[in-house]
Amino acid sequence: MARTTPQVTDSVLVYHDGAQAQTVPVGSVAWQEWLKDARTTTFHVNHQRGSFTARKEQRQRGGSYWYAYRTQGGRLHKGYLGRAEELTL
Repeated sequence: MARTTPQVTDSVLVYHDGAQAQTVPVGSVAWQEWLKDARTTTFHVNHQRGSFTARKEQRQRGGSYWYAYRTQGGRLHKGYLGRAEELTL
């Protein structure tokens, strides 16, 4: 089975756990748990104002932080999103 990137659309995360699709409301306790899971490293956000890919990055001093990546005008832009507990729509 091909790996698919988890997607956030209309305030709902959709990801696959094996062959089963899972849905999680953004901002819920399940959302926070999913973000903090060591296996969670990326997801894509589809929004009317634009889309981006979020990636979890580890830092030398410990802890992981989320960053947004978006290509616009042929250039890749990176923006800080925050720690898992800070992420909302």
